[in-house]
Amino acid sequence: MPDAVTEIADFYLKHKTYFCREALEEAIRKHIEYGTITVLKDENGISGIMRFNIHGDCCHVLDLIIRKDLERRQMIKLIAIHSWAKFPYANFYRFERESKYPGRRPRAYSLAKLLKGK
Repeated sequence: MPDAVTEIADFYLKHKTYFCREALEEAIRKHIEYGTITVLKDENGISGIMRFNIHGDCCHVLDLIIRKDLERRQMIKLIAIHSWAKFPYANFYRFERESKYPGRRPRAYSLAKLLKGK
């Protein structure tokens, strides 16, 4: 049976192939050490992963991967709840998308609104 880092890296590389495996595994180890990765599992294995950094009261989402066969909005709420429980002082979240959308202004969203469904 693979260790947690290998299992998480395999899930990442199945959904996002542009990562270097060695760098990815090192990043996963660091995020596990700091508690800034949330991994949800079900009977079929990993169902979702969120890797993030905390800056003040804002959760900066680096990666959010949900298995394709699951409903996205409810899984995003569930993974946010599990992540927020680790850092209850966090009030906002934002997605780090500078490389995908250059020139787009960063925007933070309220965690409370996400969890309330607004």
